[in-house]
Amino acid sequence: MSSTPVPAPRVDRKTVAQVLEQIAAFLELKGENPFRIRAFHTAARAIGGLTVELGQALEDGTLAATKGVGPATLQIVEELVGTGRTTLLEELREQIPPGLVEMLQISGLGIAKIRQIHESLGIDSLPELEAAAQDGRLASLPRFGEKTAQNILKGIAFLRQASGFRLSHHALEEAQGLRDALARLPGVQQAVIAGEVRRRLEVVREIVLVLVAEIPPAELFARLSQLPGVSEFAGQDERRVTLRFAGGTTAQVVVTTPVNAGAVLVQATGSEGHVQQLAVFAREQGCSLDGAALWRGSGFVSTPDEAAVYRALGLPVIPPELREGRGEIALAAAGTLPRLLERADLQGFLHCHTSYSDGTNTVRQIAEACRAAGYRYVGITDHSQAAAYAGGLSPDDVVRQCDEIDEVNARLRDIRVLKGIEADILQDGALDYPADVLDRLDFVIGSIHSRATRMASTSMPSSRRPRSPASPSRSTPTRTGSTSTGACCRRRRRRA
Repeated sequence: MSSTPVPAPRVDRKTVAQVLEQIAAFLELKGENPFRIRAFHTAARAIGGLTVELGQALEDGTLAATKGVGPATLQIVEELVGTGRTTLLEELREQIPPGLVEMLQISGLGIAKIRQIHESLGIDSLPELEAAAQDGRLASLPRFGEKTAQNILKGIAFLRQASGFRLSHHALEEAQGLRDALARLPGVQQAVIAGEVRRRLEVVREIVLVLVAEIPPAELFARLSQLPGVSEFAGQDERRVTLRFAGGTTAQVVVTTPVNAGAVLVQATGSEGHVQQLAVFAREQGCSLDGAALWRGSGFVSTPDEAAVYRALGLPVIPPELREGRGEIALAAAGTLPRLLERADLQGFLHCHTSYSDGTNTVRQIAEACRAAGYRYVGITDHSQAAAYAGGLSPDDVVRQCDEIDEVNARLRDIRVLKGIEADILQDGALDYPADVLDRLDFVIGSIHSRATRMASTSMPSSRRPRSPASPSRSTPTRTGSTSTGACCRRRRRRA
């Protein structure tokens, strides 16, 4: 069995960019040449911004010709795509405790402070850092103090809460790549994405895949352990296993036979509430939805697909997006399930960055891509001037971009480009531009970025509170940027 070729999981642009950023972080902690570190950061941004698939870019030479991707980086990418691993990252992981890299994700902790903590206190993990912040050792270090120690504790708590989550579209990309690799394993008839990704939750904690196979799960698990890029393999029971890959992806894999595929997929997809309520409903119908199978009395019910499960219970198929345990079973029984929003219902986007700031495409390229995708409008919202680290626009840049948008609107039909900006809300509460600049825009996204903590305790007079020329949008702070709250990819109930 060990001689059976095992396919590597598909490595996409996002995974490669993450690996390159990890390499850069390890090199920073080692005190390597800053130019080499910057080269990895630059390559990560360049690859993350590719407009073609990674495999195609490698094959046709696009990647080799991309600005910011040098020969050394290209070799690492080729190794990742071919094997799912990179020798350099594995070597760095042996040299640098991974906990130090985790510390880089804590707001306010930079390379210098992490080195000081490691060298002075011998700390190389988050639990050790937390203990030192609690018992006073951290506050006693030069240039730290009690306030810094408390902020680090808050940062650790936030990191634990948020680090397990992925945005929906990122999780979908990872799940699709893994599904494609698992579907090629010998003995696998079908690989299906389940869990939170299939329910299209806005943020996803765990990727779940169901494998339909005739071979014993133990045999399949042995093959899974040989997948290139797997850094950790943990069994849970005779039908489930958890995989962790070098790029950071974690996935639960559930194996089932074809006759039980529907029952297993229903349970692997629905929330805990949905599964429990469906089991109660099944008992009311004289059935038992137990573990990996559906039973009617003592008789086994074959469920090759989900439709067979719901049909046996006298229900229409409940869309995955509704399987949250919020009354959807009663609605299905009454025949009143709502119509969900579809991709075709989406009319446009309102938060796009161009090459004016930290984006990679021009205004016209974004407009043409949105038009080709069937959208009617797109809002351009580059960073404002306070975000100098992201190429924020000066007032003159805003005027120049507005003129360019007018020109694009005059040339293109069936698409409307809206003038916007992601304006920083300054320390005193004012927006990042004077009124005469803002008045040229159709809308403004107000963003507090890294000022979130400081502004939380700062009151501002009403005369200084942010105003926008149109209905405002809001951005929520992250460590390195902001995310518009206006976009959502999950299918929702359509309002009348």
